[in-house]
Amino acid sequence: MEVVVIESDTFKKLTKTLEIAMDTFLTVMDENQELKEDRWMSVEEAAKYVGFGKQWLHKRKEDIGFFQDGSSIRFKRSHLDAYCKGKYFKRQNLTPLRKKY
Repeated sequence: MEVVVIESDTFKKLTKTLEIAMDTFLTVMDENQELKEDRWMSVEEAAKYVGFGKQWLHKRKEDIGFFQDGSSIRFKRSHLDAYCKGKYFKRQNLTPLRKKY
């Protein structure tokens, strides 16, 4: 068994670094948990989630399904997942969507 001697200042810096790393880890875990929840998202959140622009969502909102309260539009995460899986990521072949002329 080997004994390692660490100076007091070095130990304090190491401890502080570990505390920061743990805080960062817990923050990331909380954010990931939030993504797993089936919740209503704003247009901005939904666009970031699916990786497309806000206009893309507005054009497809009737097909995706949405909730509107006044001027506020919300999309449910599970609806976005189902739409994207069914429409864009399910294709097995690589043929173009439109004919080339």
